[in-house]
Amino acid sequence: MVLMAFPLASAVTAPAFSTGVADVTVGQKVTVTATSTPGAQVEVYWEAQKAWDGAQGLLGAAYSTGTSFSLMITIPAAAAGAHDVILKDLGDGSVSSAAITVAPKLAISPMVGLAGDVITVTGTGFNDLEAITMTYWNGAAFAALTTSPLVPQTSALGSFTCTFVVPTAAVTAADNIVALDVTGGTAAAQLTVGPYIVLTPTKGLKSSTVQVAGRGFTPNKLVDIRWYLDTPPTTYVTVLAATPADAAGAFTVSITVPLLPDAVAPGTAYTIRAIDNNVAPVSADAIFTLIQTNAITVTPPTGKVSSTVTVAGTWFSGNSLTSITFDSTEVAVVTTSGTGSFSTTFTVPADATLGAHTVTVTDAKAITASKTYTVVVDQFMVETRATEYMRMDFISLKSQATVATAVDLVFADPSGLVWYGETVTVGEWQNMGPALFQIPYDVLSLTWWPITSDAPLGTWNFTCYASGTTTKLDTNLFTVIAKPTQQDVLDKLVTLKADIQSITTTSEGKIIAAVNTKTGTIMTDLAALNPQLQGITDTAVIIATMLGEVQVDLANLDMSALTSLGTQITAIKGDVATIKTNIGTVDTKVSNLDPVVGAIAGQNAEVLTKLGTLEGKITSIDGNTATIKTNVGTLQADVTDVKGKTDMTPIWIAVVLSLVAAIAAIFAVITIRQKIAG
Repeated sequence: MVLMAFPLASAVTAPAFSTGVADVTVGQKVTVTATSTPGAQVEVYWEAQKAWDGAQGLLGAAYSTGTSFSLMITIPAAAAGAHDVILKDLGDGSVSSAAITVAPKLAISPMVGLAGDVITVTGTGFNDLEAITMTYWNGAAFAALTTSPLVPQTSALGSFTCTFVVPTAAVTAADNIVALDVTGGTAAAQLTVGPYIVLTPTKGLKSSTVQVAGRGFTPNKLVDIRWYLDTPPTTYVTVLAATPADAAGAFTVSITVPLLPDAVAPGTAYTIRAIDNNVAPVSADAIFTLIQTNAITVTPPTGKVSSTVTVAGTWFSGNSLTSITFDSTEVAVVTTSGTGSFSTTFTVPADATLGAHTVTVTDAKAITASKTYTVVVDQFMVETRATEYMRMDFISLKSQATVATAVDLVFADPSGLVWYGETVTVGEWQNMGPALFQIPYDVLSLTWWPITSDAPLGTWNFTCYASGTTTKLDTNLFTVIAKPTQQDVLDKLVTLKADIQSITTTSEGKIIAAVNTKTGTIMTDLAALNPQLQGITDTAVIIATMLGEVQVDLANLDMSALTSLGTQITAIKGDVATIKTNIGTVDTKVSNLDPVVGAIAGQNAEVLTKLGTLEGKITSIDGNTATIKTNVGTLQADVTDVKGKTDMTPIWIAVVLSLVAAIAAIFAVITIRQKIAG
């Protein structure tokens, strides 16, 4: 196994990045490219240099591919001048910026009209908080344009909106509507005044339907809609429709884009002209662009070597011999139909490597189109054995594939930062039979790196790539959680509305509680439930816990299990024994302890109880019951088990002899005293 180098931390350096442009306008899309920490998430912010433009604003974020980063942003509303684009690499925390200049822009809607029409003007990127002067080209010079409001004012972000009525003197000219702010910021837009047509849509395919709407034509005259093959138009090929203009010189008609006999390159522009049949014809032109949505389709787009792939194409040259290549290898030849379409199949070369390849179609006129086809193993699966891991756990994986291939394994935290990765070589796969390979468990145990004690909590990403490529073979998620504390467990039990169902004793003497919850039954050590011993009766032990009070029948619970609670008999008075435990002190009848004499040595006796052993001296024996004085009090115990094993007579002979000797000694004292007295 080869350990891949993924730095966990590095010196904070400003990543090199570029916006690709120096001057922009509001709403313009700009692609930001940069170098970054491998696999890290990168954020792009907009920061205006003027305080009233607001604080930083997030323009977008994306994960880097390898060490490169690319993101398309949209320039936000901002006043004219220099602003900063800020890039923040969340992988190493580095921050860098690049200056970009916002220029004024003017937009009008609609862009065509007749005298008397109301036009809306929108300006962006002008200098902030300044008055705007509007002018128009009257054919000889720029004249003042009356607007509403009369003097438009830019906002703090350099934008404004106003309207105006198209003057009678307005003529069509380039840049014929101009806006100028006090500081000199200026922008222009073109308004077409006079006969015009509007196409809806302005782009489409062969045989698609287009609506043509016109104004400013000769009232009540027939209008032809012509299709030209060139721009500017010189020769039209057909009349697509003929419709009369109404009394106001307006019309609306639908046309069908011609089915051209040969293919065209994507983006080819054609002219549609509307012209009436007045003695002095009135005409207007508009541009329609033929588009190519998908030159070819590759089905399926991914697969294994030697599999069959279908390629279908449109918009190629009609009746043209067309070549299909897989990278640089020709895999099929087909002749297109009269309309330039085709469909054929090819076989993925047996020696194709895993990853992305290019399928290219080229016809006799060099019209070409390409698609990507990705070679993958037939089946591939690698995932973590568990969906949740605690900090300091070791991650382990399971795998299965139909083809052994070198793979790169990459693990990233919730922020996208890659913490570690490794490479599994082809030789490390284990052949399990026909078309079945597995990576042995010990290879993927990753015992060289546990989840660290400071690993970010949350959802992590595990991704497997074909080694040395960006081809993703499989990806899965797992969650890193903090180790639960005892209080977490107790709180969870309360949340689950838990109650103790039963208590049992293990062979080790532990008391185990079966806790019933709304999600099922769990087993736990009674000590985890904050137990408090309440009492011992003739038939039951009473224990209070955080989940409620539980009474355990003595018949179902071995009293000796209580010794696991640090049980100690501290006093015996009459038939009452005082018992001290680490969960409380209670009194119980001595008979509940089942005291029996286990051994006798002279007058000394060993008393066995369910809660431990007591040592004491026998003061009397009545039948099978001995009275024994211990250091915690006097109790009676059964001697049945030791009677047959121990000769009781010598003990009591010694006791009698002791008494006789004591009596003789007393008499001897009395006699001596009498003699002395006499």
